[in-house]
Amino acid sequence: LGTPLPKGDSMHRFDCGASFTNQFQAEEVTVFTRYLHMHGTGRRMETRQYRDGSLLRRDQADWYDFNMNGGQIPKTTGEGFTIRRGDSFETDCYYRTPKNGEEVVWGLASDDEMCIDFVFYYPRENL
Repeated sequence: LGTPLPKGDSMHRFDCGASFTNQFQAEEVTVFTRYLHMHGTGRRMETRQYRDGSLLRRDQADWYDFNMNGGQIPKTTGEGFTIRRGDSFETDCYYRTPKNGEEVVWGLASDDEMCIDFVFYYPRENL
């Protein structure tokens, strides 16, 4: 938190490795929806799921506008999908910050920026 984003166009990648999903008590969980979320300078977002080193699925918001609900549910999520122990994820968020003017930093406020893939699933995991 508090670290500034570069001015102009930038992309930031966040990884969620297999060490996280290996903590699941269940062999797999079922995702019934997801919500891709950034703030005001976010322009595009993509999440990829890998299983055994191979790309399994890709969900994206090709055009992102925080003023249009604060997030997007990708149509590609469809009827849902499963996450198994050992699956990993990469999430790319693309930003366009002002080249002149105030600095934009990572943070929780709406004027700050973030990159979150909210995943709604069952059964409940106590992680």
